[in-house]
Amino acid sequence: MKHAIKTLSLVAILGLSIFSSCSDDDPSALTIVSATSTGTDLVTGSSTTVDLNTATAPTNVPPDGVIKITFSKAVEATTANTTSITLKEGTTNVDIAVVVDGDEVTITPATELARGTLHTLSISGAVKGSDGGILASSSRTFTTAGTAPAVVPQSDKLVVYLPFNGAVADEFEHTILNNEVTLGTDRFGNVESSATFNGTTNYVGIQYAADMSNASTTVSYWIKLPASQAHKDHIGTTTVGNIKQYVTFSIGGNNGTYHEFNRFTCCELGYDIDVLKYVTNHVNSGNASALAADFSEMKNEGTPGGTQVVEVNNLPWLESNTGAWVQIVTSWNATTRTKSFYINGVPSTVYSLTASAEYALDAATIDVAGIDLDESNSKNLYLGSGVPYWATKTATGIIPFRSEIPFAFKGQMDDFRMYSVALTNAEVLSLYNAEKP
Repeated sequence: MKHAIKTLSLVAILGLSIFSSCSDDDPSALTIVSATSTGTDLVTGSSTTVDLNTATAPTNVPPDGVIKITFSKAVEATTANTTSITLKEGTTNVDIAVVVDGDEVTITPATELARGTLHTLSISGAVKGSDGGILASSSRTFTTAGTAPAVVPQSDKLVVYLPFNGAVADEFEHTILNNEVTLGTDRFGNVESSATFNGTTNYVGIQYAADMSNASTTVSYWIKLPASQAHKDHIGTTTVGNIKQYVTFSIGGNNGTYHEFNRFTCCELGYDIDVLKYVTNHVNSGNASALAADFSEMKNEGTPGGTQVVEVNNLPWLESNTGAWVQIVTSWNATTRTKSFYINGVPSTVYSLTASAEYALDAATIDVAGIDLDESNSKNLYLGSGVPYWATKTATGIIPFRSEIPFAFKGQMDDFRMYSVALTNAEVLSLYNAEKP
């Protein structure tokens, strides 16, 4: 009996010994040692690195940042992927690439992250060490630097939006034909966040698409003219009856719709007049002369908040606002056949066109056929230039200036929006309040 008890005891001891030996061989847990995001500081333009690991819900994380996680030991590459590691903007997944190099995992977003927005980085327990070490699931929340996207009215009616945040790109994925502009500081002080036009050789072209042709429309953008003397040098002086002009936006060229800034010395007045023009050309079944065609312009020579008439006494508010950001909004309401011009959210000019035998305006739709300088180029949307009408066609392409006269915008532009609806006065003011610094 004693012999049997001794045998059982020996077996038990051997079992404990074996179990203990196996426990000692189990790999240690995989842990996160550090997590950082390295990218561009939106204020200084220099490189910056923000700690995502020890800081609690860090802010001012660079939107173009590359995230690097260092683990306590080498990571099994097959376990760290876009399924086990995710990045979300709110509840929306962000497209990322994941690369493993020993104990480091690099996470690179496919595009710049939304600015001023809360993000969540999640690492699941599926990520394991190369020795099988298990990671406890964890997450990190952070807010990107910069100004959060504005909540604007009628956002479901937007068809074009170029925020110029780090790149020349349309949020609605229309094809960018050229991006020659440089990126400058925006009205919030963020670097590489607005388009800078030099007034001579650069502009932005966006390939025409059917969703840009709508019966009613609103165009909105912010501009900053260069300091007063630079503005004067660019727009120049004129002789009586002579006009200097530049175009900030056009679609379909002179046969479509555009915004044009003019300076001219008029007739007996004998002094320079600054004018903003909002021009729309419509499909017309009336009997307007060939010279008049379907052309209908609206001038603005007033101050922001001035009398709502087609023209008022000239005040050189353009020059008085050089060096300052100004929001320009125009709309065409096809139902009421009304064009409206707004400066900083305030109606500045309103013009209603009464249908007549001369101007019947079929469906009051803006004609964007453009002048056919090039079959693939006639209807396109251009910023900073009057291409294609203000252009010279050459064997090698289209040059957006003629007769050595600059028809190009000199200054900065930001947040260009095009709607498929005419915003109301209240909606334009709401848009201004949402976007103002």
